[in-house]
Amino acid sequence: ENNNYLVTFAPPLHSNGMSGSIERAVLKVVRGGSADVDLEEALVSALAVGGLPVPSTIPDVHGSLVVAFGSDGALGRLQRYLGGKQWRDACSSLALGEALGASLARVHRVCATFEHESAVRTHGWDVARCDQHADKLQFVRDEPRRMALSRVLREHAQ
Repeated sequence: ENNNYLVTFAPPLHSNGMSGSIERAVLKVVRGGSADVDLEEALVSALAVGGLPVPSTIPDVHGSLVVAFGSDGALGRLQRYLGGKQWRDACSSLALGEALGASLARVHRVCATFEHESAVRTHGWDVARCDQHADKLQFVRDEPRRMALSRVLREHAQ
């Protein structure tokens, strides 16, 4: 389970006794090993070094980026809120498409040299390993759909 919560808070008082504007952050809570938090933090750090706008993690009072809590081994971290507009709410344009392509190219450049001990792995959503789901074709009742899926699995089998 991976949950995200928007958190608003008042920053510490300035030396003049005045408080700054309300800040926002995202509390990310992971339970049950559903995410590799160390891998995520390393990738976000690499993307930031590469000049991409990513949410940095706010350390706790002891300097830790990730905090374990609760009896279920939950892990939590607080990331700075990164404002913006969701793609689905944006008006499509050539300029927006070009900007998206440029951003994806920058992500690709960073990821091409990114190394982490947990980065080489697979999961249920790994398209390159879609053949791992061949045994589930029996649950697709519609024959034409099952045959089409079977063809896709064969074509993309490693």
